[in-house]
Amino acid sequence: MKNLIYIILSLCCLACSKKQIPETKEPVKQAIVVPPTTKIQLLIVDYTTFNFEGGKEINLTKSVPTDDSIPISVNYKAPLDFGNIQIFHKLSNDLLFDGSIIWMRKGTIKFPTAFDTSTTFVRVNSALPEPDSSRFQIIHYDKFQSIQTTEIWQAIGKLKVTEDYLQFNKHIGLFLYTPSVGIGNPLEWDWFVFLSN
Repeated sequence: MKNLIYIILSLCCLACSKKQIPETKEPVKQAIVVPPTTKIQLLIVDYTTFNFEGGKEINLTKSVPTDDSIPISVNYKAPLDFGNIQIFHKLSNDLLFDGSIIWMRKGTIKFPTAFDTSTTFVRVNSALPEPDSSRFQIIHYDKFQSIQTTEIWQAIGKLKVTEDYLQFNKHIGLFLYTPSVGIGNPLEWDWFVFLSN
């Protein structure tokens, strides 16, 4: 009888000491949605000839979805002798353009430091129709110059990059960079077209 009690007690102790292992479920894997990088494409069009000269794509440091406008802030120092203009993306605070403006001489572009040449841009077979004038967003512009949107559009309307960016339905930013002022030389001036995704 003692043996039977001993066996029963041993079994009870063994049952009590057994740890309950909780059921583990596979963790639910959730897809991580990474927002697309916000990009700005700068295209350069000569002020006097309206020839397309090249451009530069700039990746912003963070994704910043916006409405159809391009959020721009401008830091402008008037060229009493030496001036400067900086253009920033207002929401990400990324620098998009930086150029000096010199009275009676020629300033230089400090950012972007290099541009892709016009020959590196792929062309499409037929020109894209010119957008309505309400799609153009003027960026820091001296009112004494006329804005010839049709001629500017003809310079960039056959570019694949223009077609790609237009699908995002954002405004098209226009900025006239005049590095020489006073008796400025229009042959040194350029239109910068800002496209955004």
